[in-house]
Amino acid sequence: CLRKLYPSARITMVKRSTSFQPLEQLSDSDIAIVSSLKAGISVRPEFVVIASPATMHLNDLDELSHACDKFLLEKPIASSAVDGHRIQQIESERNLNIRVGHHLRFSETPQKFHELISAKPNGEILSLSLSYGQHLRYWRPLVSAQDSVTARRDLGGGVLRELSHEIDAMSFLLGRPSRV
Repeated sequence: CLRKLYPSARITMVKRSTSFQPLEQLSDSDIAIVSSLKAGISVRPEFVVIASPATMHLNDLDELSHACDKFLLEKPIASSAVDGHRIQQIESERNLNIRVGHHLRFSETPQKFHELISAKPNGEILSLSLSYGQHLRYWRPLVSAQDSVTARRDLGGGVLRELSHEIDAMSFLLGRPSRV
């Protein structure tokens, strides 16, 4: 998505985990991959997307905010209220420009769906339901389900946090949901 928005920008992705991820599309899109925040900071970013596990957001923001002041912080913002309050303090103390969102909101499918729904007359859409029923072991076939961020509370996972994506999608498509 960033490559489409900024065709000539230098884009660097920090990949610190050993999880399987197809990387061909990134290299085909001229996106550099580095293995540490220090290496990412060395390219002097102008804008940073923090999409690490929620338990790492505070430390990532703290370290990256010495090199950059514009962020998209993927939800959930933090894994605890204490971390969330500290993120607010850092934002204020360092005069950061932070936006919170879900990066998949910018993918082609939800964008097109939003366009189609927005074209309908007000009130024509009476109901919209989003759900998922896939077992966790099928999400990332080469990663043990027990080791995934979703299954690990210490990494900020959990059912409600995962359902927050559907709640966010509903809010994006039609406004605040009446029932969750």
